[in-house]
Amino acid sequence: MKSRLLLLVLLIVGLWGLKDIGIASDYRVFFGKDTTDMQSFTKMENEFGSSDSAIFVISSVSGTLFEEPNISILREVHLHLLATPNLVSVTSILSNHPYLESNDFSAGLIEQLTNAKQSTPSLLNSTLTSTGLEVRIVMPKDNPNAVIESANFIKETAAIFSKKDTNLRFDTSGIVMMNDAFAYHLIDDLIKLVPASNAILFLITAWLFRSVFVAGIVLGVAGVSNIIALGMATLVGIQLTPPSGMSLIVILTISIACSFHTFLAIEQQKGSWLQRIELGTSLTAKPILFGCLTTLIGFLSLNWTDTPPYQDLGNITAFGVAIVLLINFVLLPWILAYKPIKFESRLKFNWVSYLQWIERFRKPILIISLVLMTISTILVSRLEVNDKFTDWFSSKTEFKHQADFVSENLTGIYSIDFILEPKHELPNENSNFFVQLSDVAAHFKKFDNVWEVRSIHSIINKDHGATQSYNQIKSNFEILHAKGLIDQSGKRFKMSIIFKDADSKYIQSFNTKFHQYIMENTDTMVFHGGHGPSVLFANIVKRNINNMMLGVIIMLITLSFLFSFYFKNLKLGAIALLTNVLPILIAFACWTILYQQVGLAVSIVAACSLGIIVDDTTHFLFHYQEHLNKQNTTKLQALVVSFNLAGQAIIYTSIALVTGFSVFMFSDFLLNTTFASLTIITFISALVFDLLVLPAVLLINTKEVNNDH
Repeated sequence: MKSRLLLLVLLIVGLWGLKDIGIASDYRVFFGKDTTDMQSFTKMENEFGSSDSAIFVISSVSGTLFEEPNISILREVHLHLLATPNLVSVTSILSNHPYLESNDFSAGLIEQLTNAKQSTPSLLNSTLTSTGLEVRIVMPKDNPNAVIESANFIKETAAIFSKKDTNLRFDTSGIVMMNDAFAYHLIDDLIKLVPASNAILFLITAWLFRSVFVAGIVLGVAGVSNIIALGMATLVGIQLTPPSGMSLIVILTISIACSFHTFLAIEQQKGSWLQRIELGTSLTAKPILFGCLTTLIGFLSLNWTDTPPYQDLGNITAFGVAIVLLINFVLLPWILAYKPIKFESRLKFNWVSYLQWIERFRKPILIISLVLMTISTILVSRLEVNDKFTDWFSSKTEFKHQADFVSENLTGIYSIDFILEPKHELPNENSNFFVQLSDVAAHFKKFDNVWEVRSIHSIINKDHGATQSYNQIKSNFEILHAKGLIDQSGKRFKMSIIFKDADSKYIQSFNTKFHQYIMENTDTMVFHGGHGPSVLFANIVKRNINNMMLGVIIMLITLSFLFSFYFKNLKLGAIALLTNVLPILIAFACWTILYQQVGLAVSIVAACSLGIIVDDTTHFLFHYQEHLNKQNTTKLQALVVSFNLAGQAIIYTSIALVTGFSVFMFSDFLLNTTFASLTIITFISALVFDLLVLPAVLLINTKEVNNDH
């Protein structure tokens, strides 16, 4: 009674928490505040101003933009965007031009604007068919929806002017729009995928057990688990992101898997309905407890990542699994005891014949398994760590579609901000700082993949010496600081290099290359590193994989102790561990064949999937050991009993897990799709290992009985 009362209190508190559920809309949530990269980035923003911007692009459907009606539209858009919420500045080729204020179109205006591509090439392309307006915003800490407000206004502006002029195309891109896309696709997944997964799993459960009532109970207790987990997460201040939003479907599938074990165990018992419930729940109690414990450990290991959304995924899911365990022991038996339910599992198997076949071919099965392990190890060693954050969105999404168009026709979304400081106090006649700064900009502007190099070099006259250059900077200080090219002290300068396209390996390589060039070709400046969102995302992938490798190792050590304690048999513990590690190796080998690269989403798969798939092995080996300890029982006989009790449940739970995670395949946020794809491959591999390789390993010496095991 006390346990049910506790669940009721938790449910009420969870429902209360859901009213304040928050959606994170800032890419910065992907980075821990204490990481070196984030601290350096925050320091740069404090000194140079906000780096959050959107690019609003106007393109001509046919011909060039430089006709009076098009220039008039550009002016209207510029003035309209000045009302953007949280605005810092709007920059276009009309900035600081009299036409912006007077609306007086003169004959020389076209020629003047054409020359703008020399000073701001990322705002006007070489064919004069696309021009951009850079909208910089600041995100107040007291307004978590600032990005969404600004992005919505920018998107509405595009929609308004699209209706005005069908001869022009309007696109948006930039970090602000990417932030908005994060929030939009999370909400889209919550609205579409979570209900869809519930509906699909309800139908599958009803089909597997030939009972709508069973399906209703299974999905009902899973829903209670989700409500409590998500409500509690909200109360402790966790905001949902696309990765952490996956916890809803993960908890759902884990809860259903536990319920399947219970219902299938009840079905096999004899006696009255209450006796069957008591026998079935007691038979599955230990393996469900241990399986949930290993799953909980697996998801808690995500705290080793440097990515808070994945830490949130791990913590929400771990708490949800604890609730699943409580519900399975307290609420589910209480509900079932209320009234007998008629159900019959649909899939039946002849395990005796199957195991006799396994016994006959156990050696070939093991040899083939060893060969696959060897090949998989070689393939996995060839995986490359690489990622692109714009590829986190499906090509079907508006953000990806428009970002690609902007990258191809005007400017890229990837950039690095390099902070440079003179070694000597300015002004200094003998200092070549400004000359070398211009030379550095000219050198990297020649790179094929570089759209633009932004720095103070564009206003420096190298032929007039350091003092005049310094005076130019001093007289334009407010403008330069507003553009983020010089810090508040006037002692540090920012050089931003914008790329046409870039992945994490390219960003890291270019960052190193720039530093080496400064060291080898200048003697007047101090390099303070490359910063920006591109650098943050590039560095986090490799760092996350390294951290998760450590997390998985610690998890494996923990599981080794747990298995040894649970089975009281080192041999069975080692078999259980290997049987669950090897499917992950197979899955990563398949991934190598398909994609050759791993990114941020893949870095957490090993820990998550290991925590889940170990559940089936636990059920199987528990029943195997229980019956092997009986007098005059052979391994084959123990395996038959174990498969009769757990084999069908393993297949049922695998169906639920694969179905539940497959819903993520329809997400437009490809971090979720990638995670789901690799996890599903792992689930299928684990099923094959549990049903094929595990019994073959246990049947290596079938003459062993009783204590000789």
